[in-house]
Amino acid sequence: MSEQEEEKSKSTEMMIGLLVAFFGAVLAIAGIGSGKYGGDQNMAAAEATKAYAWYQSKSIKNTSLEAQKDLLVALTKSGAIHKDYVTGVDTFINKLEKKSQRYKKEMKEILEGSDKVGKENWIQDKNGELGVIVGAQEWEEKTAYLEMVGNWFNYTNLFLNLCLVLGAICLVINNEKTQKLFFTSMMVLGIIGTILCVYSFYLGWFTPYN
Repeated sequence: MSEQEEEKSKSTEMMIGLLVAFFGAVLAIAGIGSGKYGGDQNMAAAEATKAYAWYQSKSIKNTSLEAQKDLLVALTKSGAIHKDYVTGVDTFINKLEKKSQRYKKEMKEILEGSDKVGKENWIQDKNGELGVIVGAQEWEEKTAYLEMVGNWFNYTNLFLNLCLVLGAICLVINNEKTQKLFFTSMMVLGIIGTILCVYSFYLGWFTPYN
């Protein structure tokens, strides 16, 4: 190998090495994003589970309350309750009905969220504050969105890892034509991976569920 060819080979190896280092850095950044949004997804899923459990507890209470009301209504209509107590029972039935209506509003807000039901329907407080309920369905939608973001980071990692593998192969190949083929493949995968990395962060930063 002539001195000129040796110099060209060293220059090529240095360029490949720098590109491998660059795409490796992009992969590391993508790994940080993948970890962050993966953690956010797990948190959102946990919050959705808690919200649905809260909704379920309200539903059970309301079902029990409506069963009491229906029983009293049936007893009243059948004449099983003495006429002297009918007025008092009717008053109690009305109280149960109002309480049931409140439970239904609370359940709706817990399920859909304060923003969705509107200020006029705010009834469920959180730590003494109204209008701050994030609904179970909202948490579920956020979980699905973050899962989608995570999938894009997975694609990013796949392309960049393949890129680095091809880059490593490039450094040990002596045949110029074969090296060019692997180099071109490395660049294509690396560029795609870098674009996907930027797009994944874009989706994460501009999420509609902040």
